[in-house]
Amino acid sequence: MLKKTARSTLMLLLAVASAPASATVTLCFFSPYGPGGHSLEFTGHDELQTIESHDQAPRTLDWKAYKVLEFDWKAQKVHLVYRNPGNPSLLPSFTLKGTGRNTWMRIGGRRVKGDFHCGT
Repeated sequence: MLKKTARSTLMLLLAVASAPASATVTLCFFSPYGPGGHSLEFTGHDELQTIESHDQAPRTLDWKAYKVLEFDWKAQKVHLVYRNPGNPSLLPSFTLKGTGRNTWMRIGGRRVKGDFHCGT
């Protein structure tokens, strides 16, 4: 009986240890310094999985509508292009590029400086 219990416990421990950790966490935020820009939250688990806008109501950007050219949360560096798919309820098309406090959002013919900050 003891052998069976020990074997069951070992199998349970192995199953728990091999299960993937799939929880997502906030990796970074973009916060514009002035009007005209949009606040963004970047989430994932070690790599970028979703981008969410927080200006009016939280809204996840469709992954097919943006192209990540560079994303390094440890270096606080980003370069991505978002193209609005023709839906006026979504954010206008924009480009976000920069490092840390020297990050710029180009949106609607304007350049808005902001802070791209990440947890390390």
